[in-house]
Amino acid sequence: MPKGVYPRTGRSIDASFWDRVICATDILKPWMETPCWGWRGSISTVGFPTFRSNYRWVSAIRYAYVCHFGRIPKGLRVFHRCGTRICCNPWHLYLGTVKLKGLHD
Repeated sequence: MPKGVYPRTGRSIDASFWDRVICATDILKPWMETPCWGWRGSISTVGFPTFRSNYRWVSAIRYAYVCHFGRIPKGLRVFHRCGTRICCNPWHLYLGTVKLKGLHD
């Protein structure tokens, strides 16, 4: 994931990401130990949080995962345990494949 500073604003990419995360305790699913972290930034056409980084759109979910757990191996995608598309809580995210995800639904 991109790290560094935005050329025009001088703000860090991490600051830009975390400014958009809402750590709300009222979005607690009964089966989850921690509440969902909402998103108040841009939403993609399929309903997932995104933000701009160095003139490119970045998945906020992938960014949250990489910040907390490290690189995402090739061929894997990030999915939600909580079922909330705008959730950016890294503890609600897991890696898998589209094929395996279908087995859990």
